[in-house]
Amino acid sequence: MAGKRNGLRALIKRAAPNAEWTHCVIHREALASKHLSPELNEVLTAVVDVVNFIKTRPLKARLFTAVCEEMGADHTAVLFHSEARWLSRGKVLSRIFELRSEIRMFLEEERMAKTNTTSHLADKINTFTRKLNVWEKRMSQGRTDVFENLTELAESIDSGAATVLPCIQQHIEALGGFFGKYFPNSATQYDWVVDPFHASAPADFSCAEEEQLIEMTSDSALRLRFPTIPLSQFWLEVEKQYPLIGQKAVGILLPFAIISL
Repeated sequence: MAGKRNGLRALIKRAAPNAEWTHCVIHREALASKHLSPELNEVLTAVVDVVNFIKTRPLKARLFTAVCEEMGADHTAVLFHSEARWLSRGKVLSRIFELRSEIRMFLEEERMAKTNTTSHLADKINTFTRKLNVWEKRMSQGRTDVFENLTELAESIDSGAATVLPCIQQHIEALGGFFGKYFPNSATQYDWVVDPFHASAPADFSCAEEEQLIEMTSDSALRLRFPTIPLSQFWLEVEKQYPLIGQKAVGILLPFAIISL
């Protein structure tokens, strides 16, 4: 297209022989800046990977924005890297540096979400329901210190104590009832999976399953190996030798981990 003989350049030269032709400055800048040292290129590649991980997934971008807002960051998004504009690299790197704390927390939370298991979720549900009980008790005593915004709202409205607080208290009571309905199982139901060498066998175990749990927990080699490897890996190894309880434990641990990925 820009050939010297038949392209645009030749046509312009014929019409204006004194016209000067120069290569696109932005393109030349981009070409000149491509030659990074291996160390710097590794850093830039890692940064681009992080940016793409956040920006190319709408859900991830929204979650990252929420993290930035919660932490009071000056920015709520990272910048895309453009190969055509080498100056954009500086802006991208600057933004990454400014949001380094928020990015670290976001990536750590992402990693933790992928390693969650059913037993971890059960612990979180149990924690939340216990907190609901505490909040309900304190609200019934007229104590709203756990909800700072609610206290301020109640004090700023003439009928706040008579209308707002009872409404919130009723909501907490109802929420506790719903959690009790949808999560009726005991908080200790997965103890045998999380800590098999100290927990008792569940009441719904068959005789064969309970006997196999006894055999497994009496295995000194497995007892020594248990604290040295991830929980899911431990039960995958147990499954080969003790299939009844191994399959049962793997069925509890792995489904949520697979969905999270």
